[in-house]
Formats: sequence, structure tokens, C-alpha cells
Amino acid sequence: MEVLNDEKTVEATAKGPLGNSAYLFAGILMVVCGLVWLMSNYHLVSPAFMDAFFSWQMLIVAVGGWLLCARQWCAGGVVTAVGVALLLFDVLNIYISFERLVLPLLVVVGGVACVVKALKK
Repeated sequence: MEVLNDEKTVEATAKGPLGNSAYLFAGILMVVCGLVWLMSNYHLVSPAFMDAFFSWQMLIVAVGGWLLCARQWCAGGVVTAVGVALLLFDVLNIYISFERLVLPLLVVVGGVACVVKALKK
């Protein structure tokens, strides 16, 4: 049995399984978070902005952006859209019932995703 040392294999291993774009996104995100935090410490941004910027909704948006950079287009788009919608609902003080609206919609979206994935194969 012969082991082939292909340059593409070595290059892919050196970059990691996600590629450079996902790590670039993570690095830029960390720099931006650090700068916003620093500006907050010197009262250059409002507390309302800080509450929105460092929220669980923004974490969902960041995960969606990371998935998009990792070329997970469908999952990244859905996660980013959900995060932006939840962030807007929070900022605009719009109340939505999780059990009556969000949970059934998540089931529908999951079902559509399964159907689309099955049809692609």
C-alpha cells in the first residue's frame, strides 16, 4: 500500500478543515468586540448599544456569519436571518410568544430543510 503525499492534501491540512475565511471572520469578530468593549469603558458608546451588541441574539448572528464564512450557505443564511429577526424584535420591543409562534416555525423550517436536502440527493 502506497501513501501519496499530494500538495493539495498538505495545504488543506495546514489551513484546517474550515479554511482561512472562517478563522479570518473569528479574528475580525474578536477585534471588533474588543474595540467596542474598550469604547464602552470610556463611555464612547451608549449602554443601549452595548446591551444590543453583547446579547444572545447577536451571538446567533455571529454564529450565522461564521457558518457563512465556512461556506455553509443554507445553515448560515437561516441562522443569520433568525438572529437578525430576534435582535430587531428585541430592539423594537416587539413581543413574540416562543411557544405559540417560534417553536412551530422552527419545526416547519426544519421539515423544509429535510425535504430540500432529500430532494438534492
